Amino acid sequence: AEVADVTADLDAAGKTYGNRANETSAWSFCVKGDAKVVEIENADKPNKTLLTLDLPPYDGTPDCKLFFGKVFSSNIKNAIRDGVGFLRLDDFANQVEFADLTNAFNNRVKADVLSQFAAADLVGKSVSFYGCISLTAATYDNLVVIPVVLSVAGG
Repeated sequence: AEVADVTADLDAAGKTYGNRANETSAWSFCVKGDAKVVEIENADKPNKTLLTLDLPPYDGTPDCKLFFGKVFSSNIKNAIRDGVGFLRLDDFANQVEFADLTNAFNNRVKADVLSQFAAADLVGKSVSFYGCISLTAATYDNLVVIPVVLSVAGG
């Protein structure tokens, strides 16, 4: 799904592209997009750093955020695990194993994706991303994508 699909109509996008455990769970998606990095949010708080992204058509106004921190908050920590759609608690011996999977995904993002860039170097740059997002509402503050692939235009 494109991020724009999710923001236009969360439930329709969820039924077409998303996954959720039950009617009250967050919708989780794998998303992709191209964007310009507008600014760094929480630059002084490395655990909570986010990049604000302007999606096409570019107007200089942030449309969503890209996680760039060190600590995954509770509302986004399961985005990758739940976004892929084929991992279910019942497939694991217990909740601890299921949580360990979440931690393994998130640790890979920190080691293999986020460590390749300095947030300050990305401001003003064009990026392409593939990632996952979990939402109960498609509001700007909730639109935080966990990147699993991130590339910068021109290098």
